[in-house]
Amino acid sequence: MKHLVIIGGGIAGITCLESYHYLKPNDKITLLSSSPLLKSIKQVNRLTKVLEEIQVEQVTIDEKIEKFTTNDDNNNITISISNVYKVDTVNQLIYSRSIDNNEEVESKIHYDYLCICTGAKPNIIPMKSN
Repeated sequence: MKHLVIIGGGIAGITCLESYHYLKPNDKITLLSSSPLLKSIKQVNRLTKVLEEIQVEQVTIDEKIEKFTTNDDNNNITISISNVYKVDTVNQLIYSRSIDNNEEVESKIHYDYLCICTGAKPNIIPMKSN
């Protein structure tokens, strides 16, 4: 079993997670996001040969992880709110910081595969209240 680490919880990171999980459902996947909200593609409509309309949804980590744990019984996907501050490609290690019970916690994660899907900075979509 291999371990994929994905840095970034935007559309590219979530698409990477979903695609890799589809191809390798038994491999371990860790997604590190600096934002508690994740973005993914909800629907794609082809308008012309070269133009598509893409609907983006914004969900919490719990909502996204629920999708994988209810569709199959694999508990091999971890999504964490943390900031990556160092990537050691020689030893295949990711160093990150997260907040747990108001204390900063440092983590070191070993990976077999690494996918860096970072953007400039998280863009929070305003939610309409009903």
